[in-house]
Parts: sequence; structure tokens; C-alpha cells
Amino acid sequence: MILLVFIILTQLTGCLSLLKGEYYLGTEKYETGIQAFEQEIKKKPNVANNYFYLGRFLLAQKKYIKANTQFKKAVVLDPGNDTYHFWLGVSYGGLKKDQLEIENYRKAIELNGRYAQAHTYLGHSRLRSKKYSLALKSYDKALSLRSDNPPALYNRALILNRLKRNSEAKSAFKQYLKDYGNSPKAITATAYLNQMGDFEYRIHLFNRRKIVLKKIDFDQFKPELKKESLPSLKIVGYMIKKNSRFVLHILSYQKNNKVLAQKKAKAVKIYLLNHYSGIQPEQIKLSWFDIPERISIGKRNHTLDDSINLFGVLKSGAE
Repeated sequence: MILLVFIILTQLTGCLSLLKGEYYLGTEKYETGIQAFEQEIKKKPNVANNYFYLGRFLLAQKKYIKANTQFKKAVVLDPGNDTYHFWLGVSYGGLKKDQLEIENYRKAIELNGRYAQAHTYLGHSRLRSKKYSLALKSYDKALSLRSDNPPALYNRALILNRLKRNSEAKSAFKQYLKDYGNSPKAITATAYLNQMGDFEYRIHLFNRRKIVLKKIDFDQFKPELKKESLPSLKIVGYMIKKNSRFVLHILSYQKNNKVLAQKKAKAVKIYLLNHYSGIQPEQIKLSWFDIPERISIGKRNHTLDDSINLFGVLKSGAE
């Protein structure tokens, strides 16, 4: 009975320590966490979890040497814990000790082959070392375990681009943009796509703000919008609607067919006016051309026989 009570109390203490550690991490109260877990260590110097959380708080403050010391103590006390090895690897990464970083990620994976974050970080370290094939293998494994992994998706596409596997790189960048088109990396991903001559996604300038949109597309030789274009128009519609001084310019290109170019431009305008109340007709300006759109990227020139280009400005006097 006494043994059972001891076991229960030990488990409860461990749970409370975990809850407290996660609370300080979640609320970013790192200094308070450091003080609390330094006290815990004084009371219970043989509890690995206390050193682990102290290391996490120090790492969050970029105190890599001190964090590394705490993670090593946690690993010594509990060498079979995959999480401790992973974070020890992260601290070695902060110290630029690449080999020790990799060794600890590998150890975490050896202990838990389904540790997606460890596979991802192993990929990062291999990418930094330009070991592209090995990095690609790590990212593929990470994504097979958990598909919602933006860094792995982006870096996988980047590696395929560097390996000149252009067809695969295009597909990988498009997958990233499909899932994370509003992310900070979306602009760069789109730039890589465009450099490879693919304009399914493009960067549009709306009052000096860069926005990535999927191509505004139509049924072949008809001014009827495809469903795939509507999410992009939703973004545009909300931007115009929320600012009465915002003016959208729609430039429609259709090689050798000025009438169709005009109809496509009007179709976009009509859709926006019909679906986003509050937009005034004068907020949308149209231009149409019977020539291909010409796009220069670096030293290369590209032509698009049919395209819709958008840009937005604020009326004179707008802040």
C-alpha cells in the first residue's frame, strides 16, 4: 500500500512538473521558468525532466552553452528519452557543432523512428551541409509521418530545385503554395517557380504589398472563370472591399483575340462586384490586349499567350 502511494505521488509530481514547464513555455515566461526549475533541481536533483525544462527556457533565450549543459544532464539521467536527445541536438545546432547535432537527432530517431520533428531537423542540418540527397530523404520521411510540415515541404522543393530536378521541384513548390500560400516563404517559392518558367502562381503588387495568387484562369477560349480561380479572387475582393480608396487594375492578355481579352477582364470585374457588396464599379479599372504578356526574370524573357495580371493602388490622398 505504501509503495502504491509512493508510485502515485511520483507520477503526480512528474505531471505537475510537466504542466508547469509547458505553461512557462507556452506563455513565454522563460525567466520565471528558469527560477522555478532551478528551485526544483535543488529539491530533486535526480529528476531528468527538471533539467530538460531548464534547458528549454535557456534555449529560448539563446543561451546555448547553458542550455546544452542542462540537456546533457537530462540525457545522463534518462538516456532512453528521445525528446531529451532531440533538444540536446538543437542546442548543439545553436553552438554550430554540426556533427554532435546530427548524432543526437539520429539517436532520437533510433529511439523513436516516428519522431517527425527529429527527421525534419536532421534534414535541416544536412541541407546546411549541402548533403542534398540525404536531406531529401530526411524530409520525405518527416512528411510521410506528418504532412502538415511547412519547413519540410519548402526545403524539399528547394533541394529538388538545386538538384535541377525541375519537374519535381515545380510540383513541390506548388504543393507548398497550395497549403501555405500566405506564409512568409510563399513569395520566394513563387519566385523559384517563375524562374523555371511556371506561372501557375504569381506575385502581385497591391499598394506596395506583395501578394501571391494562383492564376486567374478560364475555360478554354471562353470568358468563364474556373472554380480554381475563385480563392484568389476572394483575397482580392476582400482587399478592395475593406478600403474604399483601393483601386484594382485588371490587365487581360489574349494573343490575337482582343474581344476575348476584353470579355475576360469584364468577367473578373463582374464576379467581384456580384460577390463582394460594397465594392464600387469605379474601384476596378480594366485594360485588355491582343498580344502575349511579356515577363522578364533575370536574363530570361517569358511570354504568356493568355493571362490576367492584377495590381492595386490607393487613390491620391490615401495614407
